[in-house]
Amino acid sequence: MSKDGIRELKVAELIRRAMADVFLKTHLDAKLSENVTITEVRVSPGLGLAKIYIISSNKSETDKKVKDLNDNKKTIRFYLAKFIKLKYMPDILFLSDNSMEESMHIDELLSSDSIKKDLMSDE
Repeated sequence: MSKDGIRELKVAELIRRAMADVFLKTHLDAKLSENVTITEVRVSPGLGLAKIYIISSNKSETDKKVKDLNDNKKTIRFYLAKFIKLKYMPDILFLSDNSMEESMHIDELLSSDSIKKDLMSDE
């Protein structure tokens, strides 16, 4: 992995940890952070954008939280800058993490009768 790739991973991890501090230690509206789990942070190669993936209790609530957090991203970015000492704070974008739905869909496909039949015929 290149030095730049390691740097992106380090900054992403800093942002992920600092988001917990933002949710717990600031005067941010409690409704924004209620029932929210940050699953992953990905930072662009130039460190200009941080994509923050979240999940909540259900799909519709996650979509609402994503919208609310993106509506308040300037304030959240301001608080992030207080917890992280970077020369330049990346812009942030909140996105819904669909990996759970995708893995459940794959499980459903693998347990379908046609796939089981194919697997049995290979043996």
